[in-house]
Amino acid sequence: MTMKAELTPFKNQFVRDLAWALGSPGMLDPDFNSWNGLIVRDSTCNQFFSQFQAVLFELDHHPEALLKFIADHRKSGRLGNYFESLIHYWLSEIMRCNRVETGIPVRENGKTLGELDFIFRQAQSAFSVHWEVAVKFYMCIASTVDEAKDMKFYVGQKLQDRLDLKIARSFNSQLKMPEQAAAKVALENLGLDEPESQLLVKGRLFYPVEHDWENHPGPNGVSPHHLRGWWSAFSDQETLLPSLKSCSWIALSKGQWLSPVSVEIDTALMDESDLIFFLKEQFDGGSSGVQVAQISQDRNGAWQELTRGFVLPRGWPSLFS
Repeated sequence: MTMKAELTPFKNQFVRDLAWALGSPGMLDPDFNSWNGLIVRDSTCNQFFSQFQAVLFELDHHPEALLKFIADHRKSGRLGNYFESLIHYWLSEIMRCNRVETGIPVRENGKTLGELDFIFRQAQSAFSVHWEVAVKFYMCIASTVDEAKDMKFYVGQKLQDRLDLKIARSFNSQLKMPEQAAAKVALENLGLDEPESQLLVKGRLFYPVEHDWENHPGPNGVSPHHLRGWWSAFSDQETLLPSLKSCSWIALSKGQWLSPVSVEIDTALMDESDLIFFLKEQFDGGSSGVQVAQISQDRNGAWQELTRGFVLPRGWPSLFS
């Protein structure tokens, strides 16, 4: 069974996102030498995911506790904060870790140096673990195969947001923070020993739709199992989209970027011409990129997500540098 199939049985989007937060493939390759064994392995996440399947199905029927937890712990409307609240729920409410501390501020001489995302200690463990977590979505703008192997050619909608810079900051600053004297003081004040640091990165990389995006080479250091999609820049002449027969489209809000979509009674489905009209209205109004899902019905009438894509404004990326 594919991971997508394992996630889609959950009807409630928040529960599906919760399952995705650990159950989806990690973005980085834990065996890549430069990562020095500091990446949380998919096998670790999948062990938790499989162990607590019954809990997830119960939550899918009665999600009130999860919804209240997210409302109480989500710091802002940012997608990254939502993702952090999902990881927090896993650690404290599902895995029942003996100790979970989040957002620990590290200060020195009244100046905030940063914060530690999560420090936790699992049941029956004498050691603390430090997780830095992130969920990221980047487009490949490489012109050659060699460029495609370099993380600097993977960018956000704002071109200064780059995968290589994000990962460098994680390794050079965030993962090393517990080693700083100020962090050690903060941990001691909480009665915590110096933890083992690890990085958990989830998300998706999008490749040019016209360049065999499903088999496009990815950058060095990224997991061969990472989630992928396609991207296309909107054009008034012709906007390139994956050509699959008998499919429909859904425009996704940012809150729907994580798990596979589920089609509800009130879901607004579009055919390709409807989608193009919708996108034109969005970009004429100054909208940023729109993430879309391409879906179809199987022979039993169940809707399945076929592809995930990002449609960017006219002229992206050349006119946005």
